[in-house]
Amino acid sequence: MKLRFLLAFLPCIGCSTTIDLAVKARDVQENLTYSDDLDWTGGTIKIQNEGTRVSINGGVRVIADGNATRVSATARLVALVLPEEKSNGDLTLNDVQDTFRITRSGDDIVVTCGHGKTHGSSLAADSGCELITVTIPAGNATTPLDLTVVSGSGGMSLELAGATMKKLVTSADVGNTNAQLPATAGGDYTLVSEEAGDLDVAMPAGWSADVVKLEADADAITSAFPLTATGGYGAAGGLASLTITSREFAGSTGNIDLH
Repeated sequence: MKLRFLLAFLPCIGCSTTIDLAVKARDVQENLTYSDDLDWTGGTIKIQNEGTRVSINGGVRVIADGNATRVSATARLVALVLPEEKSNGDLTLNDVQDTFRITRSGDDIVVTCGHGKTHGSSLAADSGCELITVTIPAGNATTPLDLTVVSGSGGMSLELAGATMKKLVTSADVGNTNAQLPATAGGDYTLVSEEAGDLDVAMPAGWSADVVKLEADADAITSAFPLTATGGYGAAGGLASLTITSREFAGSTGNIDLH
């Protein structure tokens, strides 16, 4: 696939306007997969994907799998390069591959993917893991999940309904968030869109929370659940807190839909 980018658009009164277009191709490496060498034993899990400046059906997808015992990740790597410079795109993809890894510090696990380096017309900012899918254990009452997810671009999909989770923190720079969350007693969940992305959050039947905060423009918030006078929802003994925030960008926020 080829993408067209506007390199220069210089308006001039009394003279002609010049538009210089270059055609770049997508250099893609599909299905690069890594798995942690050891079983997860209850440490924190952090996923951090810088993403790509131009993303097609990209972002971060996180799946809590009750049958999984280890953290694993599969990525689609992309670089954009002039067709006659494919070798430079391949060099950038090699750089991206070097940044895609699963590391440990004690029991804590970090999944990362960054940008490659610039080689010719293949620019660092246009490269990275366009899509990364991370499968994690679901946790249990003895070892609940403590999960952080940071996405630089593209959508964020959190398929966590079957998990047991004591803490969730997510931050999406550019793109929308879609989350299916569990109702773990005492859980503390914070989901943020940094640049006015939409957040669609589904909770299971019978859920409750001591504190619920929905932070966006007033006309951008939809909730199927009436809050109590103290700002919570439902009976005591559910989540400790649920905070969903779409930060303002270019004068407005994105939409929040809690259901």
